Amino acid sequence: GRFAERCAEAAPGVVAAPLGSHPALARLLLHRYDQACGAWRAPALAATTG
Repeated sequence: GRFAERCAEAAPGVVAAPLGSHPALARLLLHRYDQACGAWRAPALAATTG
């Protein structure tokens, strides 16, 4: 995107491509989100069902 282009123009050396559009990064983000939601919901469910 525009931010990556501006950074590449300003960088004095070689710059890697942005990672935001890589499918593996999207999967990792969703996996971590699911883990965080599960950890947050588990104690609440135990308190209401136990």
